[in-house]
Amino acid sequence: MKLAIVCDAFPPKRNSVSIHMKDLSEFFQEKGHYVSVFTPDETLTELSFLDSSVNLEVLRCRIPRIGESSMMKRLFIELAYPYFFYRACKNSSVDVEKFDGIIWYSPSIFFGLFIYYLKYKSKCKAYLILRDVFPKWALDLKIITKWTYWTINIFALLQYKIADHIGVNSPSSKVLLERYSFLSDKCEVLWTWLRAGFPTRVSSLVQKNDLITFIYAGNMGVAQDIFLFGNLAKNLKAESKARFLFYGRGSEKQKFENFVRDDNLFNVQINDEISPEELSHIYESCSIGMVALDIRHTTSNIPGKFLSYMEAGLPVLAKVNPGNDLIDLIAKYDVGSVVTTDSIHDLESAALELCKKIKADEFISERCLRLAREVFSVEKATQQIIETFSK
Repeated sequence: MKLAIVCDAFPPKRNSVSIHMKDLSEFFQEKGHYVSVFTPDETLTELSFLDSSVNLEVLRCRIPRIGESSMMKRLFIELAYPYFFYRACKNSSVDVEKFDGIIWYSPSIFFGLFIYYLKYKSKCKAYLILRDVFPKWALDLKIITKWTYWTINIFALLQYKIADHIGVNSPSSKVLLERYSFLSDKCEVLWTWLRAGFPTRVSSLVQKNDLITFIYAGNMGVAQDIFLFGNLAKNLKAESKARFLFYGRGSEKQKFENFVRDDNLFNVQINDEISPEELSHIYESCSIGMVALDIRHTTSNIPGKFLSYMEAGLPVLAKVNPGNDLIDLIAKYDVGSVVTTDSIHDLESAALELCKKIKADEFISERCLRLAREVFSVEKATQQIIETFSK
């Protein structure tokens, strides 16, 4: 099949969307499909750039520079994505191509009109990979008002309408979307994926001198609530056998750095984001991965960092919203501890219990790797998408 893949991040960006879409695109290509990727690029001076340096055809579409822009400026730029992508497409040789299938990744929710253009031109089906039920989670966290929610949600509903098939990241997200009657026969569970690239873990989870290293690698934004882990580090400050590593970027990073400095948390180290390859080596000296989601979420989300931890054989300490499908996954495979409250006491108890567990349970890393292979497989995801296109 000749496939168009539209996403809002692709290498050299280093976020989870970029990694997931690179893995998916490359695997499709390895299986004999021809892939064209469409992605925004705020560093371009020309309207578009057809990049073949990553063994794929990638059309990079110029957009205004976002950087650390306000949410409103970012919103207006993303609203104009269809125009920027259409303009870039018309400025390149890709515009003459016709596709057998279109795949796009959300967030963002604003690609709908461009997807409609590609569908109309190619007379083919479109598959939406829905990872965040936005703007619902933003309303849950009171980042936006109800009026803003109903306004922005029009674009989410538009992309649902344009999609022929929708792959959601968990069973509870499927139930949530199927409340819309017109989606009852469109939705299926498409577990997120990470291409197996880490070696089987050979190092112990507990380092010399019984040192336990907690790691958080990912976005440091309002939805992640990383300050609870900061308070955990504060409570365990007297524990010379526990240290905390943070890798990533995000809107809350500067505040978090100030918090760590003001409380003199010498057991915490904050670092910039690094490549997945570099991160895999860091994981080798870590004991426990940390996942944090604000408990006010009413939607279910499987953070990309959870997949990375499983691939690295790292058990997890997770603080998530009640009803999140991550709770059942962690319990089923017995790969960590979960709390569903904002109580630092609950989190500390879970952390100390998990520290004891990893010292006594020699098979916990093997279970993490098994979960990654059985659930979060890029091969299963690509096969499922192709089979769905064939229906």
